[in-house]
Amino acid sequence: MTRKESRTNAFMLLFSLYANDDTIPESDLEMDEDGVLEVDDFCRDLVEVTKNNIEEIDSKIAQHLQGWTLDRIPKTSLAILRLSAAQLLYMKDIPVAVVISEAVQLAKRFGDSNDYVFINGALSSFEKSLPDAGRTEDG
Repeated sequence: MTRKESRTNAFMLLFSLYANDDTIPESDLEMDEDGVLEVDDFCRDLVEVTKNNIEEIDSKIAQHLQGWTLDRIPKTSLAILRLSAAQLLYMKDIPVAVVISEAVQLAKRFGDSNDYVFINGALSSFEKSLPDAGRTEDG
């Protein structure tokens, strides 16, 4: 499974989590080729890092929303923002450009027609506030 596929699956799990009262059945993290969703170690790490740090992630996201509050953001966009913020904050080996590009692609695929513009702007603002803004290591 590619990292792009892992991110997509992590997004789907996180969307399910926050659309369903903050619970992911353990069975969802164990699906294999017979299930609907494949979960590898990278996907599992993305979900766990996001879940374990959700309060800080939400606080940091909220600081970079211009004219929005977390409760007004569509759940699809919020799941993408949370997943991306988790990578930017806690997975320093992933280049910022990759995180933002993948987030935009997820928004184009799963969000409304202009959600990707909002996601790109919010993450660009978020990234500029990080102490290691502009990191470029491979990831």
